[in-house]
Amino acid sequence: MKKYINDKSVKKLMKKRIYDSSITKTLVILIALFALFFISAGCGELSFSAGPSYPKCCVINGPSNPIGCVQGSVVDNSASTCTDYFYQYGNIEFIEGNCNDLPECSGLQNCVGVYNENEVNNPYFLSNQEYSCGIYGTGTEGNLYQCINGVVNNIQDCFASGKTCDNTTNSCISTGPLCEPAGGYNCVGDVSNACDPYIGWIVVEDCSITGKVCDVTTGQCIAAMPPTLRVEDVSTGTGHSCALLSNDKVKCWGRNSYGQLGDGSTTNNYVPIYTLIDNVTQINAGSVHTCAVLGDGSAKCWGNNVNGKLGDGSATNSPTPVLVSGINNAIKIDAGISHSCVVLNDSRVKCWGVNTYGQLGDGSTTNRPTPVLVSGINNAMDISVSGSSTCALLNDSTVKCWGSNGYGQLGDGSATNSPTPVLVSGINNAIKVSTGRRTTCAVLSDGSAKCWGGNGRGEIGDGTTTNRPTPVLVSGINNSVSLSSSLGLDNDWGHTCAVLSDGSAKCWGDNGYGMLGDGTTVESHIPVNVIDVNNVINISATAADHTCAVLGGSVKCWGRNSYGQLGDGSTTNSYTPVDVLI
Repeated sequence: MKKYINDKSVKKLMKKRIYDSSITKTLVILIALFALFFISAGCGELSFSAGPSYPKCCVINGPSNPIGCVQGSVVDNSASTCTDYFYQYGNIEFIEGNCNDLPECSGLQNCVGVYNENEVNNPYFLSNQEYSCGIYGTGTEGNLYQCINGVVNNIQDCFASGKTCDNTTNSCISTGPLCEPAGGYNCVGDVSNACDPYIGWIVVEDCSITGKVCDVTTGQCIAAMPPTLRVEDVSTGTGHSCALLSNDKVKCWGRNSYGQLGDGSTTNNYVPIYTLIDNVTQINAGSVHTCAVLGDGSAKCWGNNVNGKLGDGSATNSPTPVLVSGINNAIKIDAGISHSCVVLNDSRVKCWGVNTYGQLGDGSTTNRPTPVLVSGINNAMDISVSGSSTCALLNDSTVKCWGSNGYGQLGDGSATNSPTPVLVSGINNAIKVSTGRRTTCAVLSDGSAKCWGGNGRGEIGDGTTTNRPTPVLVSGINNSVSLSSSLGLDNDWGHTCAVLSDGSAKCWGDNGYGMLGDGTTVESHIPVNVIDVNNVINISATAADHTCAVLGGSVKCWGRNSYGQLGDGSTTNSYTPVDVLI
């Protein structure tokens, strides 16, 4: 046990002693004898009923406070007249009073007071050893004294004297601080320490383990900011849109009556929300369903499932993604109005869903709720699905199509439906193909574009509204890199848009909701410039009523917005592009 008494904390004195009274002198002698009888019991052992066994300046108030931190007037009417403050922490006592009143310490002047209550609870200088230095704190000056079992020791406040305490010798030494703060914290990399000059290095936080990053300005670990998300691709359906993000997740927005947003609900959303799917490599929105290819080669679809267009073998709508049956090596996917198709890594094609016009390409007109192989296709590079026909870009730069051909959309010069693929006439240098509701278009290697099929709203882009059973050049397009044709709405016609090599975009055809993006609702039979877009990477015009484009990592949409499909948080149509709130 030890006691610390501070000569600079003199604030109070014990009651004035009356030395000229023989009665008082006798009482002092009795108190001294009584104190000497208190030898070594700890605070927790203190009990008047057990007899005195503990030396102190003042007798504390018995077993009612045998341990802990006690402050206040303490009087033992039977043995002491001491009425000053008493502090106690475990087995260490701090007594405010005059050491001259303790017979063992008589003759020592100004040994009065307690360091302070906060320091009583400071673990850095409370110890089972009798230290002669190491008191930790600020604002102390001069000498400190301890009086233990009648032995008075002068102790030093090393901190106040600018020294450090050598805990081995219990003396103050002038070797300098234990460490240099150097700005405080160091959390760069795997080293995370704080320096207290008189305690040493203390491990604070390892940013790399806690998932944080080091703020080099303050040297402290702070929460890591998520990396900026980029939009990699966008696809539009009838009333909804979806974007593939750089974190391999998907966000969708707009109409959700069949669960086509994939968030597990059927609630429309005017701003993008995450779909319940990860590890996505490609996304495609159909009319009222959506499909994706995953990194493991599997495919998932969600939304409307009439006639099995989700490919899971059922006809049950799903607001969450479901696995397409038997697909484990897909590289491309496309979703249409009532059927879907994938390109496999062996260059074959499989399709599922409605097959009324032979659009699944298996030689039949039987609906298929699970994927079937397209007949005669073993060198496909890309696939495009419309309402009732399908086309594939082959690795020899030709295009083959199958299904409905009432408007010449198969491009073979006839108007005859085909349940198996037929070669598109005059196309041998295609780099991209896109099928619309009644129209099909291709980008050629020289930057030109050709379209064929229905042309009721000028969606072929040759300046006319004449249907074309074989491909014709799109007017004024000589530097295109990709294009997209609309699936149409019910029996409506559609529109087509192209991305140009200079990062601009042009659209043509139906414009009833402003989906051409030229600021009007006037249809155009030749391409017109989309306003306020540049650095366009990809464009999707597959929706009947709106269009979206990826612009260097962000996305803009324009056209109809009754379901929030423009993603700007409103339901207001826009004839010019607006920012999607990704």
